[in-house]
Amino acid sequence: MVKSVFHKKLMNTDFAIIVFNQNSKLTNRLVEVAFDEVENLISKYSRFLPGSEISQINNSELSKIEIKPEMYSFCKYCNEIGNLTDGVFDYTILDLLQAIGYSKSYVEGENFSQKSIEQIQRLIKKRKNFLDIKLIKEDNKYYISKDPEIKIEFGGFMKGYAVDK
Repeated sequence: MVKSVFHKKLMNTDFAIIVFNQNSKLTNRLVEVAFDEVENLISKYSRFLPGSEISQINNSELSKIEIKPEMYSFCKYCNEIGNLTDGVFDYTILDLLQAIGYSKSYVEGENFSQKSIEQIQRLIKKRKNFLDIKLIKEDNKYYISKDPEIKIEFGGFMKGYAVDK
């Protein structure tokens, strides 16, 4: 049995796949498929890609937007986790991330200014969150209903989902 370790940086995270197998061709192909699946998720759900479904939702001025079934499932799951954690998990934190300057990547240990901390504290008190999102399924179509100022962000959720998938 041969141990093979594959690394790839995706979603600003180091993904590692460890495989024990005798067939290196099969191993290489399966690892390639796994990394392709993560890249597929990124193309659909990265807030940094203008054409992604999440960017289209975040940039829409409509209060009711038709979404794909997978997006509906993700939002529904994130709402459930938000409720279970009394709001500790909140996938509508994009405004807070932007307030601290997290626009593309975050350097571990990076410090934020007192000004940005105070700005976040003010935002938290008045901001809308996942509780203000309504998910609708009607006539075999799926919709998200939200105030256009609510922006969703799947970063933390999507990394866990990618690993599980």
